[in-house]
Amino acid sequence: MRLLPFFIIAIAFIISSQSIFAQGGGCQAGISVNGTSAFCTGDSRVLTATLGETYLWSTGDTTQSIEVTQSGLYSVTVLDSTGCVASAGQSVAVLPALETAVVPNTSGPYCMGESVALTAVGIPLVNQFQWSTGETSQSISVTQTGIYTVTVTNSVGCLASASLPIGFLPLPNSDIVANGPLSICEGDELELAVQNLPFGIGYDWSTGESSQSITITEAGSYSVLVTSISGCTSMSEVEISGLILPHIDLGEDRYVCSGDTVVLSVEGADVYSWPDGSQDNLQSIIPNVDTTIVVEGMIIGCNQVATDTIQIIVDENPLAHFTFGDTY
Repeated sequence: MRLLPFFIIAIAFIISSQSIFAQGGGCQAGISVNGTSAFCTGDSRVLTATLGETYLWSTGDTTQSIEVTQSGLYSVTVLDSTGCVASAGQSVAVLPALETAVVPNTSGPYCMGESVALTAVGIPLVNQFQWSTGETSQSISVTQTGIYTVTVTNSVGCLASASLPIGFLPLPNSDIVANGPLSICEGDELELAVQNLPFGIGYDWSTGESSQSITITEAGSYSVLVTSISGCTSMSEVEISGLILPHIDLGEDRYVCSGDTVVLSVEGADVYSWPDGSQDNLQSIIPNVDTTIVVEGMIIGCNQVATDTIQIIVDENPLAHFTFGDTY
């Protein structure tokens, strides 16, 4: 803000930048400027004396034109061909250098998925902004790693630039992997783990556990918040469905005659195991002697096995005995 009064004075030079003329012996000298009399730091102005044959500037130069880079009052004395001498003066002002900086709205580190607001700040009276992203507002929002540059301009056309590198760190992996199907039945266990890169250093499960893997025994929703060494976090959730325990029933024991065909049917599981190795829910046998049948039933995704047993009791066919002379 201390530069503001000088800046206003410099603007006054632009508004009124006429040369100070002086006459001598009936002749008149003047100085022209190749632009406004107030200019930006790093620029220059060329002052040219009008009329005259010889010239003597307050800088000691003797050419008709001089280049100036500093603020001040520059005067010239001219001598024309008739011997008439006249003087003129011209004031110029060098505007203070613009200063700007790119300021983020928060301090890093920054993580992927976040956004950072960058604002161009600096000298007052800056009224134009040109970002390397193509945007022209004073503040922009960025989400990608890169170097962001802004060029600011004031009402006189002075420029200043500033840059700021911004990096977004990768998030830790939080994908939940199970050591089996995403289902569980009563009495079973299922391990859930975060296994893939990039690894985190902190794990916060919805169960309250803080290890990289957990063992569950119930269906439900499970989530984990993973924190990286840089403080970036990611979260994943998995739904574990519950399975009904297998239940099979072959029914009551059977009494059959020798040679009869017995069809056994069972339900309550996905896969069955009969003594002969078949896996259907139907089994057909022709027993000749008493037979014990054991069948196992399993639900896919469930480690529990249901078993049922049935006895097939075989009655031998009765023999008919006839004696000669018997009548019926």
